[in-house]
This record gives sequence, structure tokens and C-alpha cells, in this order.
Amino acid sequence: MTGQRWILVIPPEGAARNVAHHTANAFLKLLGQDTFKVVDSASYLHAFTQLLRTPDDSMTVDLFNQSLTVTTFNFQPTHLLVTALAPVTLFTLNLMRKYGIRTIHWFFEDYRKATYWESVIEGYDHFFAVQRGNLQERCAGTDTAYCFLPTACACADIPYTNGKRPYDLVFIGLASSYRASVLETLARGNLRIAIAGSGWNQYHGPLEPMIVTSSWVNDEQAFSLMQQSKTGINLSFDNPSGREDVQISPRLYDLMAAGCLPVSEDVPLLEMAAPGAQVSRFSTADEAVVVVKKLLEGYSPQDHRIVENRALVLNRHRYVHRIEEIIRETG
Repeated sequence: MTGQRWILVIPPEGAARNVAHHTANAFLKLLGQDTFKVVDSASYLHAFTQLLRTPDDSMTVDLFNQSLTVTTFNFQPTHLLVTALAPVTLFTLNLMRKYGIRTIHWFFEDYRKATYWESVIEGYDHFFAVQRGNLQERCAGTDTAYCFLPTACACADIPYTNGKRPYDLVFIGLASSYRASVLETLARGNLRIAIAGSGWNQYHGPLEPMIVTSSWVNDEQAFSLMQQSKTGINLSFDNPSGREDVQISPRLYDLMAAGCLPVSEDVPLLEMAAPGAQVSRFSTADEAVVVVKKLLEGYSPQDHRIVENRALVLNRHRYVHRIEEIIRETG
């Protein structure tokens, strides 16, 4: 890393912003403040919106990119890392490359929904993503180097307390009709379930008594709830049946760090995202009930799977491990 200087661009809002903050903290641990700088797009976009007599999204983005360019040339980085949903334009990226700055993107959204990547991918030297499919194929047709890079455990540094676990199963994530249908099937299996996440206030049905909170939960709140459950489930937002590009939620790593026995849909990227992890898999909601009940029958807080999974996450799946890989891959 000798001679490297990095700028990280953080998106203005959403779960991507949380991932970007964890990325920034990991960079600080590795590089220190002298060779690393954060550019937070939220503060710029808010300030420009306030200044403009007639706020316009495209104009605020242009003003942000001008400010980013000035900041970049002043700091003189060797690498520019833009995280998912940060509003950096192709023009800005090409300008950076012209002056020898290596441009990198870490895309941890669903490429089918956040489609902006199609208009900027050619401006990146390196494109890291939590999915493959179209992203990898598109990179192969450009000068952009693709690399699979999942997100990581956000709760690794939160104190671990292995106390009582009154819940059989925990799920933390945005509400969706697919997730609700799977959880309803699990609930019919007489399981004690804890549910948390934004959007569950819009849900009306048999899961209502199991919703601990219907607002966004921070890492500390999520980890506390996970540590009260014996098992935890990873569920895609939409039904993943027949899809090979389903990304793995970072909650999977959090569950293992919290000492939960993890349960997940059997999707192709699971092994790539957590090689060596002991995760019980299912293909249908009815099968999920069977899998969870089998785990509960033999549950013990000293289960070797719990101990080994937690060690695996702490040793391989922290954000600092992901940043080390980004630095290694980008030279």
C-alpha cells in the first residue's frame, strides 16, 4: 500500500449508506487519515439544494461532481472508490482516469433494480459486485475488471453476550410479500419468531404479534435481537426461484456472529459469499419449517457449528477483510 492515497464516495441515503460507512471505518483502520479521505455526497446534495432558488436533481448532481473533482485534484489520490448509489457521473470518472487516478466501484445493490450502473460502468477500471450475471458479462465487454465481492459483517465489533434465547427464529429486513409468505408458513409451525425492519407497519396478518419493530434498526439493535434467537433466516426480497444472481444479505454474517444457527434459501451465490460456513438450506417455505425445527431439536449454545461459524465470520468476513481484497485486486 506504499504510496497509495484513497478517496471514498458515500451515497446520500438508504442501506447502501450504512455499508459505505462501514467501508470508510475499515479504510481508516488500514490506511489512517493522512492517506484516506471520505466525500459524503449527502452533505453536498443537501447544501446545493438549499442554495438553489429552484432545486433541480440533475443540477445538484452536476454541482456535486464539480466539487468532487476539485476535492480529488486537491487531495491527489491514486484511487477513487465509489460505493453503490453515489451520484458520480461518467464524465467525472473519465476525467479521473485521464489524470491517472484508478476508478473503482463497489456495487452492493440488485443490478435489476438499481440500473444506473449501465451508464457508468465503462468509466471504472474495477467493478466489484455482490452479483454476477449481467454485471460480469458487461465488464467482459469493456476495459473494466470485474470481481465478485460480497458485503460483510456489520456487527463484528459489538460485544457478544451468549445469554437466554427466547426466540426460535429471527428475521431482520425490509417487508415484502414474498418474505411475509415464507414467515407466515414458519409461524404456522408454532415457532416463536421475532421480526424487525422497515415497512412491516404496512403488513396486516398473522405475523403482527411477532413484529418487534416496523422501523429501521441499527446494527446494535439488530445484533441484540439476533442474540435472543436460536436460529436466524436469510430471505431474498423477491422469490429467488429460478434465478442465479440472487445476492446474499450481509445479515447472514451478522446472524453467524450473533451465535444464531443460520438458515437460508438454497441459492447459487451462497457458497461463494460464505465458503466454509455451515448454513442449513431450504428450497420451499414448507421445507424451511422442517429445517428450522430440526435445528431446534438438537439446539445447544455450545454447538460446534455456532462456534465455527462465528470464528469464520470474525476471521474472514469483516469489512476490513473486504477492503484488503479491494486494495489487493486494484494494485
